[in-house]
Amino acid sequence: MNPAWSYQGNPALGKAGAAWFLVSKHAKVDDPLQHPGTGLIAFASFGFSPETPAVFEVPRFLFGRDDRGSWLTVAYQAHAPTPELAASLRAEALAWRDAAKASRQPPRTPIPVHAPKQTGRTAYEENVAAAVAAIQAGEAQKIVMARRVEYSLKGEPDPQEISSRLAELLGEKYPSCWIFSIGGLVGATPEMLLEARDNRAHARVLAGTASPGENINLLESRKNLHEHEVAVASVTEPLDALEVELQTAGPYLLNLPNLTHLATDVSLVIPPHKTLFYLLEAIHPTAAVGGLPRRAAVEFIKSHEPSRGRYAGPVGWVDARGGGQLALALRCAQVEKRSLVAWAGAGIMADSDPETEFAETEAKLAPIRDCLEID
Repeated sequence: MNPAWSYQGNPALGKAGAAWFLVSKHAKVDDPLQHPGTGLIAFASFGFSPETPAVFEVPRFLFGRDDRGSWLTVAYQAHAPTPELAASLRAEALAWRDAAKASRQPPRTPIPVHAPKQTGRTAYEENVAAAVAAIQAGEAQKIVMARRVEYSLKGEPDPQEISSRLAELLGEKYPSCWIFSIGGLVGATPEMLLEARDNRAHARVLAGTASPGENINLLESRKNLHEHEVAVASVTEPLDALEVELQTAGPYLLNLPNLTHLATDVSLVIPPHKTLFYLLEAIHPTAAVGGLPRRAAVEFIKSHEPSRGRYAGPVGWVDARGGGQLALALRCAQVEKRSLVAWAGAGIMADSDPETEFAETEAKLAPIRDCLEID
């Protein structure tokens, strides 16, 4: 189904934000509810680097639900509001909902795939060793190295059905994470990059990780605390430069089914006449997914990794009132016609061990791997 509006221009966050500001400014919106998630909504998924094409669009119809109830939003392009078209889209949306309910299948089974031809372990550990050498040489403080694992889908897969199935499975297995499915990129991320409501914004920074059985007290681990401090600084320092009022809380332990992270929450007042994208452009990519200093880390990543696509980029939704939720696209996979490509990364510091960092990426691949039936 074609969206009501989509953005095809420069994928840089600032340019996309400007385009969304113009759409929001000129849109005629009938929204009697006026609470988060209602009114004009766009879904967005941006690349780790600004060269990657973005997925940024307003769906023709959208069902929403929260603890206060549920709603339906319809959107269309016209010279003036057209009640007849709105009614037609509403009927189409309700028919789609009823058909989906009638055809609801039993609990989703794992997605059948072939085992990957290679894990990329050797190349990844070599990249980690190179990053450690660069950090020890003073070229950077932290570099996040990621690896991709490609699974071939069995049979005659329908990418849209696979995406829906993967999102449902992740939602069942990781209910405390944010589940997303935009343009074939599907994941369960624990990290909210930036969310905004009522002129206030909030970010959660994750860095420093332990797996069950490692017997690591993250709150007493010098390496993990330093990695976390660097990641928090990569968010707070650019925001300080914008002269905004900041508050931080952390670090604290964020416990997930398969990992524990150090986390810090950052909150701030959004400057007058500024948007979520204004803040995002200042902080992305943070040290949690890129490194520090940002430019040096990103250049190192580009020279050692294939393109990350939209992995580790902002993903979520925005509204016409300056609010929204944009998380980091982590614990995710890109669904292609015949394959499913998963990504995972780890923050590299001066004392990082390549074997240990590879094991961390294996743990971070678990959310996707848990949804697959691998032969």
